[in-house]
Amino acid sequence: MRLLNYIALSLFALVGFVSCEMREEIKSDKDGMEMGLLELSVQAKSPVVTKATVVSTDDFPVTIVGKSVDGEEVERNYDAVADLPESILLPVGTYSVVSHTKGKLDKQMAVPYYKGSSDMEIKKDITSSANVTCRMQNSRIQLKYSTEFLAKFTEWTIMLDDGSETA
Repeated sequence: MRLLNYIALSLFALVGFVSCEMREEIKSDKDGMEMGLLELSVQAKSPVVTKATVVSTDDFPVTIVGKSVDGEEVERNYDAVADLPESILLPVGTYSVVSHTKGKLDKQMAVPYYKGSSDMEIKKDITSSANVTCRMQNSRIQLKYSTEFLAKFTEWTIMLDDGSETA
């Protein structure tokens, strides 16, 4: 019976030493990495401010890319802003958050395309906040011709070029 007590006592002492040794790894999530939280918000800024031009960002995809202080590359992708958790756990480091309208920016588009990014730093045990403001990346131009112009010209061609590939 004494032998069984010595074995049990040794087992409890071993578990106690291991739990003290692992405290930092457990406390700082995985592999001893220091972690911080990110609270993220995404909004779109319309070039014309009216009640009818409020742009919903709920379906904008979000990508978080960066490097932890340990040199590890970190990338998190979310299909929509609506899918974002309230706070995102990230290793301590510097990150860039990018959000945009679904799809890609083409040379010719029939709908507005919004995109924005924000750089930030995640610090240990601190909740960081980031706000990504998406701005229109393409333009839509509306021309209104006077009745005199329409009466004088029966045919015309107008070319607009902003000097980039995405005119």
